[in-house]
Amino acid sequence: MNKDRLLFFDILRITAIFLIVVAHLHGLVFYNIEFFLYNPEHYFNMIWFTAGTVGVALFLFISGAVLEYAHRNISTIRDLARFYYRRLTRIYPIYWISLLITFVVAPVYIETSTAGMISQLSGFMSSPFHIQWFIGLIVFMYLIFPVLSKSMDEYPYITISVIMLISVISTIFVNTYGAGFVGIDQQPDRSFPLCNLIEFGLGMFCVQQGLYPKTINKSGTVRFLADMSFYMFLIHQPIRYALYGTPANIWSVNAWVFPTLIEFIILVFAASFVLMKIDQKIQIYFGSIAPGYL
Repeated sequence: MNKDRLLFFDILRITAIFLIVVAHLHGLVFYNIEFFLYNPEHYFNMIWFTAGTVGVALFLFISGAVLEYAHRNISTIRDLARFYYRRLTRIYPIYWISLLITFVVAPVYIETSTAGMISQLSGFMSSPFHIQWFIGLIVFMYLIFPVLSKSMDEYPYITISVIMLISVISTIFVNTYGAGFVGIDQQPDRSFPLCNLIEFGLGMFCVQQGLYPKTINKSGTVRFLADMSFYMFLIHQPIRYALYGTPANIWSVNAWVFPTLIEFIILVFAASFVLMKIDQKIQIYFGSIAPGYL
């Protein structure tokens, strides 16, 4: 049985995508905001403050919270298979479509080597396509969720303490020694799953302990924007690439002008809506070939 949509969760989704898009725009009025939030120093090799990192943390938190809210009763092999089928068919087909769009509008961001293509299609590890690492990150969280959820039910405080310890140790290690391993030099911890375990686990813990507002979302507008958030996340980068092409132009403070910003917003909303409608058809298809699994 589907549970009620909660206003708190949907508002966090909308906030998360707003912060991520703000971070990726970088120029125009957003530059000063990003500069204010960004701290170029690692405190204990752990913390980076940007609008983007806050947005990603919120996405991870809400992912853990919603999964624990809706899927905490995984008790059989069939339940486990249903959970993985739902999660993987929910994220990969539409992600691959976003890759196809990127190939059309900005082919320079598509990997051409065999290893690179496997990495990009799976979403794991870093690449020039700046949303790919999050796909691998969230899939990793999906894979370990059933184990974490069961442990959280039986030993909540021990589990969240262990999760926190793993995240802290991993973050310090990766930021100090592991940039080459994860494939990026700046903020290498962002694409290494264990470094981000605390946000996901904290979302689960808050739901398990009932530490969240339980107001039902009855606003159609908020529901719509929350539903659009993942598609905005997928498509805003390819659209940005299409508008500005080269990395030098993309990151230039002076590149963005007001009409282009309006154009960007309109294109992102329109493309996200189309992606959402396509994904709805995809979900109907996967539900038809495996009845009872979606």
